[in-house]
Amino acid sequence: MQFLAITIASLALGSQVLAAPLTVNGVVTEVVSLPGQAVSTVESVVKRAIDVLSTVNSVESEALALPSTVTTEVSGVVGTVAKRYNNQSMVLTVLSSVSTLKTSVQSDLSTISSTLVSDVTTSIVPTVHFSLLNIMSAVNGTSATVVSSVMSLALPLAAGEVEAVISTIGEVESMVSDIKSTLETLVGSVEADVMGLIAPEVSAVLTLVMPLVSPLTAFAFSVAGTVTGTDAASLLTGAASSLTGVAGDLLSPVGAVLSAL
Repeated sequence: MQFLAITIASLALGSQVLAAPLTVNGVVTEVVSLPGQAVSTVESVVKRAIDVLSTVNSVESEALALPSTVTTEVSGVVGTVAKRYNNQSMVLTVLSSVSTLKTSVQSDLSTISSTLVSDVTTSIVPTVHFSLLNIMSAVNGTSATVVSSVMSLALPLAAGEVEAVISTIGEVESMVSDIKSTLETLVGSVEADVMGLIAPEVSAVLTLVMPLVSPLTAFAFSVAGTVTGTDAASLLTGAASSLTGVAGDLLSPVGAVLSAL
């Protein structure tokens, strides 16, 4: 566009120079004027160039107005995509973490159960103690991951993500149920002096259950509120209520575990 403007200026200046006086060896003479047709042609070219420049300026002004609208639309799309990606990532993190936790806890619970089959005296304390510490560490670490991930999720969730939440709650319920069963067998089988030695670890495991369960059940009820009237809502509330019930039985003051401590 700058080149076009320079061209126009040059043409205009040229038409003026053609009619300007010229000094040669101190003698002022007049340059012979161009034929009328040539002058007319130059003027026509200049006028056409001015029209083109005006059109370019108009188009440029319209082009400058586009980015605000386009930017708004693009920002909206990017925001939606980012939200979907974040949700998928966080849901997968929760599901994977809980699945890994369940495998780890079940391994330690299995160790405790197999130990009780052959002995219930103080000789089992080191093995049981070590297994309970492993469970404490795994549950505590996973709780931190779950809480962080759940807090990062943006509602509403996609259908697949809702199913993943339901599956996760089912995994946690199964694990808590296994903990309850194994600890009840433990406190009901060992001798009194053994119970006194492992009571702190058993109590610690119990205190770590709700920090894992509560955020998940609360989130499940929140998700259910976004899909009211659907099968997913019923499944979510049912799973959350069931998990709460199992955890409540484990932590009941009159339950087999706590009453033995």
